[in-house]
Amino acid sequence: MKKSVILLICMNTFSAMGYSIFAPLFPVLGKDFSISEALLGWIISTYAIANCITTPFIPKLCKKYSRIKLLYFATFFEATCTLLYSFLQKIPSLTLFLIIVFTLRVINGIFSSFIITLVYSLVCSLSSEEEVKLNLGYIEIGMSLGSSAGPLFVSIFYKIGGYKLPFLLLGLFLYTSVYLTKILEKEKFDKNEITEEPSVFKFLNNLDIILICSALALSVVTYTFYFPCLTNHLNEKYHLSVSMASLFFSVPVVSYLIVVNLINIISKKLGNLGSISAGILANIIGIYLIYPLPPFPKHIVFIIIGLALIGAGSLIFIFTLLELSNILKKVCKDYDQNTINDISSAINNLFTSLGNLLGPIIGGFLSSHFSFEISCIIIFSIFSIFFILFILLYNKNNKNESEKISNNNKEILQETLAK
Repeated sequence: MKKSVILLICMNTFSAMGYSIFAPLFPVLGKDFSISEALLGWIISTYAIANCITTPFIPKLCKKYSRIKLLYFATFFEATCTLLYSFLQKIPSLTLFLIIVFTLRVINGIFSSFIITLVYSLVCSLSSEEEVKLNLGYIEIGMSLGSSAGPLFVSIFYKIGGYKLPFLLLGLFLYTSVYLTKILEKEKFDKNEITEEPSVFKFLNNLDIILICSALALSVVTYTFYFPCLTNHLNEKYHLSVSMASLFFSVPVVSYLIVVNLINIISKKLGNLGSISAGILANIIGIYLIYPLPPFPKHIVFIIIGLALIGAGSLIFIFTLLELSNILKKVCKDYDQNTINDISSAINNLFTSLGNLLGPIIGGFLSSHFSFEISCIIIFSIFSIFFILFILLYNKNNKNESEKISNNNKEILQETLAK
């Protein structure tokens, strides 16, 4: 494996670690300021709003500026924002708190979108066709390790120094990524050969892209809708401390880490779209168990199983990225591979951010106005309906594609016989 790929894996690990500590800690902050779970969902999701708005413009910025320069500034501001979160408890008034926290979430979301998009794009650019799936798997393993280490980090340092210490220490640690971008400067990434401005929006009317990206967005909703309320749910129903509840956020990440190691086996047996379908099904079952819903008893074991299945279903991310790249190669034959990597990574990140946006907002709203149980029932119903539509449309689309190939083969055969 190339040294530059290893560095990118480390950067993705650190970034994931920074993102994962918000879910267990922000509900604690919400209690300190008497903030409802609905408003807490909006605070968490502001990050994703900024992410969604920024991501479509990243391919254009990559053409105009150096990828490494963009990555350098992005890692610097992500580390700085994480460090500043540690001082939020000291803010004297609710109004000032809301202004500062929303501002930080916007800045954090803008620059995190660059890190996510560029890391995946650069790994694809550095990998051969045979290596790309394996290297993306390693990138996801790094993400999983970071995401699982985050709640564990919180569990340890929250006991020592309360809310402030985890953000303070991790913020300082994230400046490591700023240093890593300086090492990456030696690589020659910027070889975009097209003259036109690459646009994400022009590809969003493609049925294949809409289908697989909708599956990705819903998968992320499944992964994030419980962020504003799971810590409080485990505390109220099962009398778990914040430190213990934080560990539950590591369950889907550990599960994902295990499944990522099987990516080649899954890919060979199911293919990209079959793997996406399997991921959707795992998410559906996971949602049902996370409360858990009847007929399953209200036992903590079923919650762990549900979270594990949600983590396994998140493998959709890799197969969506691979399938997007395949589709774009067919649709835009004049684009060079670097530009295709930028666009596919940006589209993937856009729909991931959309899921990150909607998940906490929906979860916070439903749990505030109804209950966590109702939240699980509604998300389960939406995902189940989508799964049926996905299978029907996917089969129809494949059938049409097969008919086109068959007709083309017949035409070629007829031309050959005529000659």
